[in-house]
Amino acid sequence: MVRKLGMAAALVFVAVAVSAQDPGKQEKAVEALPPHPLDGAFARGNTANDMTNGLLNNQWFRNAVKAAEKAKREQQEAFRKNPQLRDASPDQAARRAFLDALNQAQPEAIGAPKSK
Repeated sequence: MVRKLGMAAALVFVAVAVSAQDPGKQEKAVEALPPHPLDGAFARGNTANDMTNGLLNNQWFRNAVKAAEKAKREQQEAFRKNPQLRDASPDQAARRAFLDALNQAQPEAIGAPKSK
């Protein structure tokens, strides 16, 4: 019995020693986010009003709002043509289009390394 407990304790010790990180290996640091066209909107100041003004003057944000407006109009028209339509509400369609436009992939800069 004592022999079994001693072996179990030795195995636990070995498991802990093996799982301990090597001092030579460093964990990969979390990298910063890639630049985004909306970054400039938040660089304008530290208050909510400054950031709101930054968004209102940001072309990327304005394009997303235009996409939302178009999606809402199209969905309203679809509901006018077919009142029995089972689909997202016009407001939901606008939200989805707005978020899709904000999250769309940015064109890569000329001469920039190709992303994987």
